[in-house]
Amino acid sequence: MSSPTMVEPLVTNSLFILLMLWLLATPYVFLAYYHYAVRPDL
Repeated sequence: MSSPTMVEPLVTNSLFILLMLWLLATPYVFLAYYHYAVRPDL
């Protein structure tokens, strides 16, 4: 029912939100890797 002009902004916003979440989560992934793989005794 919805036209492509309504769908495209939703897809763009979803991809932008996913990119922002990935950028925010990346440092925590590296910290977790460093904590468990490099310094497991901490």
